[in-house]
Amino acid sequence: MSKVADKLLQLSILMVVFLIAAPVTAKPIHPYADPIALGDQTVDLGVVLTSAFENTPWTLTREDDAHYLGNLSSRGFEVQVRISMVDNVLTMTLDSATETGCADNCQDLDETPVLRWLVSLRRNITFKLTEQVRNNLQ
Repeated sequence: MSKVADKLLQLSILMVVFLIAAPVTAKPIHPYADPIALGDQTVDLGVVLTSAFENTPWTLTREDDAHYLGNLSSRGFEVQVRISMVDNVLTMTLDSATETGCADNCQDLDETPVLRWLVSLRRNITFKLTEQVRNNLQ
């Protein structure tokens, strides 16, 4: 083999190894966890969250003006999420998620329904935020 062909073979092997190893070492980014920056818009977080939680199975608990807890008890799961507004950036973090329907032999938590509920809740919150910002501009 020529030197060029040898280099191309080495490069292709390196790229295959990288493509196989990169997804294994990467940390997944959950779609609900992206912070929502509001810039210079002022919103009443309590009103937004109250309306976002209205038609959902989630319950909202207020800690203070900038920190809220969302709780969900559904289909054998207990989920708690913390919602906070710091420097006009809204963040949503998962505090806990437990599966209550499997007694003492729970090995792994099935994250699929938990992530689906969190994404749905974030979608409701962003929709209500958008409505309030739009109404403030009119």
